[in-house]
Amino acid sequence: MARTEALSIYVSESVKAELKNKIAGVFENYAKKSVSGRLKSKNGVYNERAGSFEFKRFANATRQEYGTARTQGKGQRVIATPVVVNLDRDSEIVEEVNSFDAASFTDEDLTAFMNRRKVALQQSVERDLDREFFAAIKSQGTASAVELDKTKPLIPQLEAAISAVETTENEYVDGVEREQMALVLSPVLYGLVKTELNDCYNFAGDASDEVFKGINGVATFSSNRLPSGVDFELVTMDSVAQPVAITETDVEKIPLSTEYAVEVFYRNGTKVLAPELAHYGSFSS
Repeated sequence: MARTEALSIYVSESVKAELKNKIAGVFENYAKKSVSGRLKSKNGVYNERAGSFEFKRFANATRQEYGTARTQGKGQRVIATPVVVNLDRDSEIVEEVNSFDAASFTDEDLTAFMNRRKVALQQSVERDLDREFFAAIKSQGTASAVELDKTKPLIPQLEAAISAVETTENEYVDGVEREQMALVLSPVLYGLVKTELNDCYNFAGDASDEVFKGINGVATFSSNRLPSGVDFELVTMDSVAQPVAITETDVEKIPLSTEYAVEVFYRNGTKVLAPELAHYGSFSS
């Protein structure tokens, strides 16, 4: 990258000298906050001796006519279907830097420089897990019956998607409370919905607000980490598990050198525990 040249100082007859260069500071990387951390199942606590976690889905209790158990001599069985999540994805982020380079590149000392990189690695892990969480919903969840039409009001269409999850009924589910759901929108869809809400008489916010709390009782978020071709995901809390084993983000000196490494290693698995409660959808083509 070219530097500012001197006006009258030359390094040769035809080549101007470059003026002194000083590192002004480090321009921070920007990233949207993780959303999946609020939504994933909190039931899995990592155990270093475990290569997998087993989650249980208990079937709903069902009504029978009075006297059924007495006639049969037994009550109904308790059904607890196992769902196994394997920690089968191993990852690492390892950066290496020369101590002389680090000292000369910024005004920070080596410790401050490496601490900055530690934070960057931790944020990278968070972003990676965020993307895998949403990718799992697309690959393992349920395609929403709602295809969004940009030419029509979007909130009624998203309400139809919400209602579909709210009224889910099977042997494990008898409807879902809206407070247990979260709607994650792509930035484009989020912006369109926000624009639509600005014109709503009953929108409890200001048109200049960047965020809104939700749509008809369902918490709503914006994320740039939805998989390609997906514009919204509607997730019931705890319906996706993502147990993670992660090392401390460490800095270590590489033997017989002036090189230092900052590193983090992690192992995780991601699985949709209740596919009927994790929907994804997109704009119609």
